[in-house]
Amino acid sequence: MAMKILHTKHYFVILLLIWIIGAANAQIAPGGDIQAAIDAANPGDTITLAAGDHLGFKLNKAVTIQGPNVGTPGDCTRAPEARIFNATVNITADGAVLNGVEVFRDNADDTRGVLLQAAATIQNSVFRRDATATGTVVRAVEVAVGTADFTVSNNFFTGNDAGGYFSGHRTWNNCFYANIDPATIAATITNNTFDVCRSAMNFDGFSPNVAVNNNTFLRAGTHIAFGGVTSGTPAPPAGSYTLTGNNFDINFADPSSLPSAIINNSNVANTFVLDLQGNTFGGIPTGTLTPAQKVAVEARMFHKGRSGREGFVNVVTGEQVVVAGLTTVQAAIDKANPGDEITIFYDTTATPYTEAVTAPAGVNCGNAFTLTSVGAGDITLTSGDSFFELDPSSNITSAAACAVTPPPGGGGGSGGGGFGSGSSSVGGIAKPLFPEDNQ
Repeated sequence: MAMKILHTKHYFVILLLIWIIGAANAQIAPGGDIQAAIDAANPGDTITLAAGDHLGFKLNKAVTIQGPNVGTPGDCTRAPEARIFNATVNITADGAVLNGVEVFRDNADDTRGVLLQAAATIQNSVFRRDATATGTVVRAVEVAVGTADFTVSNNFFTGNDAGGYFSGHRTWNNCFYANIDPATIAATITNNTFDVCRSAMNFDGFSPNVAVNNNTFLRAGTHIAFGGVTSGTPAPPAGSYTLTGNNFDINFADPSSLPSAIINNSNVANTFVLDLQGNTFGGIPTGTLTPAQKVAVEARMFHKGRSGREGFVNVVTGEQVVVAGLTTVQAAIDKANPGDEITIFYDTTATPYTEAVTAPAGVNCGNAFTLTSVGAGDITLTSGDSFFELDPSSNITSAAACAVTPPPGGGGGSGGGGFGSGSSSVGGIAKPLFPEDNQ
């Protein structure tokens, strides 16, 4: 009898160990019940998905869901994927991790691939869309309002480029969308690659504690858009923010190349300032951009009153670039800091550009850049396609053209129409700048 009891006791212990190990390291075959494995798991457990197509699930525990490509960045060579096919992953638990899978959609049955509602991590994954319908609003990753302390890193967002990057697109409408409210939220979005997106990143509201660093933006209609709700929450973002280490791809040899917008200040406060000096454009650091390259970058910024967009995107230290017809010299003056230079690009294939410039209150003729008036304070640029620079060493000849010292982000202006059209005159002396770089 004693021998039988001892045998039964050891048998029970062995079964218990098997059950514990199985719960902590569940293996799910294609089409298997991921949700059941999550429901049976304990915090800290890992559930591994085999290569093949899988169902959606709600990640409501602090467990890790991983695929065959765990630890492999999304834009690297990868093993066959564990693919979440035409379904949503809803992450609601702090500490949850999604690692090394693919989220794929070819339909429009839902509005997102992953809905992130917790302080969780999404990493080393691929988000791919090959839609049959065109122009549908489907997001790869959507971050719900109030979600904080999340990490999105080392992922690859891509899709079908057959329909282009605007109303006929067949890819993700928003590869990454976040509702940042309140404006104290912290998050990390880093080392991701965005290629073939209608919009790569969209933020409604923003926070200085959201780190958008070391990402690569390739083909997209818009690289990053900032917005908010005028009469609600999140409010249009205000204040100063810095993004660093990102590369915004641009083909400088083709003026019509993507993106249409690098930064779109869709709905921001006039005091919104975005510092991009620590990034690269087409792989080139901002400090070594040629004048022609600066113009190509500026032509893809929607800010300083252009098309009703407010705020200011700062690319080059101490320099304001104006593409005549898109933004105004007055807007550049209003956003300038003491000592700034203003560089103007003007295309005179159309009507000459004419703009009357008025220095705002707080004029200081000895402290900042200077504008020399011509006639009544205006000058008309008519000398052909060229760069012009307001001469910071000229003598003041009109009080209305004195240097200004506005607070950062102050002032504003009104936007113009398409590139190379319209007219304007500039309150300052204009001189050709690097004509060999003209395009």
